[in-house]
Amino acid sequence: MKPVIDIHSHILPGLDDGCQNREEALVMLKMYEAQGAEAVVCTPHFGPCGNSGADTEGAFRWLKSVPSPVRLCLGNEVLAGCFGPEQVNAPDGPRTLAGTDVLLVEFDEYGSVHTDAETILRTVTALNRSRWNIILAHPERYESLKQQPEICREIVRNGIPLQVNAYDVFENKNESTRSMTQWLLENRLVSYLGSDAHGAHKRPPALSTGVRWIYDHCPEDYADAIVHDNAAKLSAGGTTGK
Repeated sequence: MKPVIDIHSHILPGLDDGCQNREEALVMLKMYEAQGAEAVVCTPHFGPCGNSGADTEGAFRWLKSVPSPVRLCLGNEVLAGCFGPEQVNAPDGPRTLAGTDVLLVEFDEYGSVHTDAETILRTVTALNRSRWNIILAHPERYESLKQQPEICREIVRNGIPLQVNAYDVFENKNESTRSMTQWLLENRLVSYLGSDAHGAHKRPPALSTGVRWIYDHCPEDYADAIVHDNAAKLSAGGTTGK
């Protein structure tokens, strides 16, 4: 098994609904170390869940200064529809992942607001035809895609890679989310893995069991790509050349 590279984490303290303080961030970092993570892309929310005016760069500089074998990169998890093209990588706008041309994009999935599958498909396709490349965050969690899973095939055919949460592969108690994650993996529709960790206790970094399931149920070359290889270039700041 290759060491995991997590492209989706809310480890930076005080920026969103994730890690709340420096002490918790240090505990989370130790959790990543214990699981043998090679790198973590810090992706605080850009959108309603983000804390307006928070010092993202300062939080990242602080955590990166902590001695650790885990390499850290910066980006955002961006709620679709809450930014304009001119904002990307501006001081008040969303960040691409690790200085690449890639945006990690999510959609509404809470309460009475759930984005329909056709809107997800249409939006990510349009964004992907612009100057950026798009990764769709945790498609296994969207109720509309659970009801129409074949749309995920069309999303991938349109050039948009999918990122699933390691916790959802095996540990999630929600059977529909777990089944959807495994279906995406079994149909080789997944390109990236993330923890989507939000704290040391609330949704902590949980990579190991998901990684083990992937290696136990998928061809080794595909497992290597999901767990490590696809994210290695991304987290090193490589671009896709669009």
